[in-house]
Amino acid sequence: MKPIICPQCGDKITDYKPVDNFAVCGNCGANAPLPIEKTAASGEATAPQTKSRLPTILITSFFAALFLIALFAGGAYWFINKFPEISGVRPTPRPKIVSPISATEIVQVEYTESTNRIEYPAQYFSNLTPINSFFRSLTVTFINDGRAKKAMYQREITNRVGTPERVERHTGAIAPEKFVELARVLIENDFLGEEDSKTSTYSPTNHTLTVVYVSKSKSIQISDSGSHSPEAEAMMQAFRRLENSVEWQKQ
Repeated sequence: MKPIICPQCGDKITDYKPVDNFAVCGNCGANAPLPIEKTAASGEATAPQTKSRLPTILITSFFAALFLIALFAGGAYWFINKFPEISGVRPTPRPKIVSPISATEIVQVEYTESTNRIEYPAQYFSNLTPINSFFRSLTVTFINDGRAKKAMYQREITNRVGTPERVERHTGAIAPEKFVELARVLIENDFLGEEDSKTSTYSPTNHTLTVVYVSKSKSIQISDSGSHSPEAEAMMQAFRRLENSVEWQKQ
């Protein structure tokens, strides 16, 4: 080993084991720095060589960034389509196809909305009687022969005490040409191209537009939070205009 001069006592340190780049003087116990090695070719001092991790770090960072970008983009797409009223971005119109049926083939249009909320006690499995519950359904129907019908049903339980059920029925009349106008809006907005309704009996709210044509029917899920398509919104606006124009008579 190359001797090292102790900076404290001046003795030569010839027998040493490198510990943290220092040699320990056997005379006074002081730490003496190890000599820096020089390259044979240039004589330049070189530090101990370690394997570079830079390529691995760069590659890992690149793929991590790609993953985060994909995750953000997917989350943003889901959020915009799920909560457009919060995000401020409306769903884009979808491609429409030429309808295989005409407006005169539509014989009935019906809109149904229901609300069902149930609150059970903390020990649900020991007592199946709900503490509070609320159920309400409303159905508005237009038929191509000019008939219009509206039915509402409501029941409620508060602190395990039920209130009297409410049942209301109304009838009205519409001009046949007004029904055809509504049917044309449905055709123009390609109601057959809308996604089929996924109404669930377990969902607290359900809003469905059902179109009956010839011997078939099509049910469309309508959202009360504004997340439905622009086409479904146009259809519901036309339906509401016709509903508001009817002089309803309570039965």
